[in-house]
Amino acid sequence: MERELAGRLVARAGYVGSKGTKLLRRRDINQPAPGPGNPNARRPIPGFSNVAMAESASSSTFHSGQFSVERRFRPGVVFSAAYTWSKSLDDASEFLATTGEQSFPQNSADLGAERGRSNFDLRHRLVVFASYDLPRGFQLHAIGVAQSGPPFTPQLSFDNSNTGNTGGIFGADRPNVVGNPHTGPRTPERWFNTTAFATPPPLEFGNAGRNTLDGPGLANLDAALVKAFRFTEALRLEARGEVFNLFNHPNFDLPRRVSDLPTFGRISSAGASRQVQFSLRLRY
Repeated sequence: MERELAGRLVARAGYVGSKGTKLLRRRDINQPAPGPGNPNARRPIPGFSNVAMAESASSSTFHSGQFSVERRFRPGVVFSAAYTWSKSLDDASEFLATTGEQSFPQNSADLGAERGRSNFDLRHRLVVFASYDLPRGFQLHAIGVAQSGPPFTPQLSFDNSNTGNTGGIFGADRPNVVGNPHTGPRTPERWFNTTAFATPPPLEFGNAGRNTLDGPGLANLDAALVKAFRFTEALRLEARGEVFNLFNHPNFDLPRRVSDLPTFGRISSAGASRQVQFSLRLRY
């Protein structure tokens, strides 16, 4: 839906949804059930260790409400804002492991337990853009982005279930949830309530779900000052000064997610700090 309101203000609202079927995923077709002793002696296919199979059997759903406004105050002055409220669910988002998720089921015999938020699920995203024509042929542009953080999955560093979950290109065990992980100081030293997780009893899978924790969001503002010098009808020189992350806001990376290590919940890196660049472009 689109509606032009008073003062050359245009408002838009829409729904976008999608359904994915037969998407690629991996699982271990030779994973034994949890139990004591050598896991190789309990495997369905004797004589083989982990056997990873790639199959087109995953599925996904995506729903979003998309809203935007645009206002032209006068020639050369434009402002627009777009907001998306969305939710993406699947049981496999990537083929290989990522920073926040193993991309391999903990229990290959219970693939329904892998249903959760997609690795790229960003519940809220706001983009604001402004352009202003200044005197003497200068142009000022700015674009700001604010969005919620992506999800990630807690895991263990060892094969607690004794099923061959050694990590790497295969699965990894997960901890048990024993409290509310969404409380906590939300600081780089401890991003969530790490005491809400515990190592399960030996020879058991953990009950922590896939992508149940929220990573840090993002807030960023970029700006550019542009001046064009026209020499002939076809020859033009464009000078640009650009600032990325204008306010030098720290955008943190995902915290450490291995629950049995002392770094669990700690953030040790962030995105790029403020950067300034100048450029000249000759068009002819």
